[in-house]
Amino acid sequence: MQLLIIADDFTGALDVSVQFAPYDVKLKVVTGSAIAEELLTQEGVDILVVDTETRHQPPQDAADAVGELVRMAKKHSVRHVYVKVDSGLRGNVGVTLSSVLQASGENFLAFAPAFPEMRRVTEGGVQFWDGTPIHQSAFREDPFDPVQDANITDLFRGCPVDTRLYARNTAYDTAVTAPTVGIFDVCENGDFTRIADHLQRSGQMQLLGGCAAFAAVYPAAFRLPERAAEEPLPSHALLVLCGSLNAMARKQLAFAESQGFEKITLTRRQQAEPSLLTTGEGEALLDRLANALNGERNVILETSAIGDRASAKLWPADRESKQKVSDAIATRMGEVLCALLQRGCLNGYTTMVVGGDTLLGVMRQLGYPEITVRREIEPGIVLFTIEHQGRVNWMISKAGSFGDFELLHRMTARPIG
Repeated sequence: MQLLIIADDFTGALDVSVQFAPYDVKLKVVTGSAIAEELLTQEGVDILVVDTETRHQPPQDAADAVGELVRMAKKHSVRHVYVKVDSGLRGNVGVTLSSVLQASGENFLAFAPAFPEMRRVTEGGVQFWDGTPIHQSAFREDPFDPVQDANITDLFRGCPVDTRLYARNTAYDTAVTAPTVGIFDVCENGDFTRIADHLQRSGQMQLLGGCAAFAAVYPAAFRLPERAAEEPLPSHALLVLCGSLNAMARKQLAFAESQGFEKITLTRRQQAEPSLLTTGEGEALLDRLANALNGERNVILETSAIGDRASAKLWPADRESKQKVSDAIATRMGEVLCALLQRGCLNGYTTMVVGGDTLLGVMRQLGYPEITVRREIEPGIVLFTIEHQGRVNWMISKAGSFGDFELLHRMTARPIG
């Protein structure tokens, strides 16, 4: 196995996986931090992508999970590890990277969390989105992990590693004597190539961290052969399942509705009801969706927003209660999708799932089917297929914050292939 990729949520795992879709490698995506050790020695697998689901875990739990993965990888001679983090710096970024570095036995981890195509760049060790420090952007309103600091060095406060900043277009001095996380400024994709070229020359490609954009350096570094081009795919209507509470996702839904998407909303009570689909109300919901899914209309199933002042008062304050709400939303979305597939309602549709927690809930309800990553439609928008009950189903994943407000409408204006 050439490479272990560790992601903290499902959309992140797919975002980084799709960087390898054009190349002739065998890539496997699995979920859960407690993976079977034999996966690291499975024949025919070149790249293992593990969604640890640690973004919302307590910091020490997240650190322990990724540290154990890296120790297993080292035991089985996996030389390269990539840690995929959120470009908005949400989650357990500092403790995760620190734990990976310590468990690896290496002295240097190159960290470049920018995503220039998403207008997220790093300058002077500070993360910006559209020219605004990330903690002053919409990320400060995230209901789970509000970002409070754009200074990347601060993420490692209290961690047993050193940090060092590297400005753009300079000679990178990465010779270190103590375990060090190198934080690299990046404003354009070419910066990633320059960083990777230096790391290869200095023999320091073993540990990298960042979002999906930095992972794109591996195919050239590994000299991966390109696979034959796939045939263009037919145009499909969209069924959008949105459990994300991100402000950008909500703008995308609103614009799509203004352009003719039919939008159906689960109430707060419905999304919390475990037996919803066994009730008359649940049957009525499925009937309404089935009638809307006629092969011509684009359809949205969303959850109740919390952005307005009245609903925000109902949103739980503590992390554990928030996670229960998120899990309930994801489970309802997965149950609805399973029921629609059972009814045969999705012929001619591509299902787009918005939000990492929602995507995990959908996959859980589907029994964790085998995933084949096909291609990246736009930066961070991943097209993949699953096989369910003997049928191949086309799906798209999208993190809540990715894309502009016209994204959903744009997906319907051209073939997805």
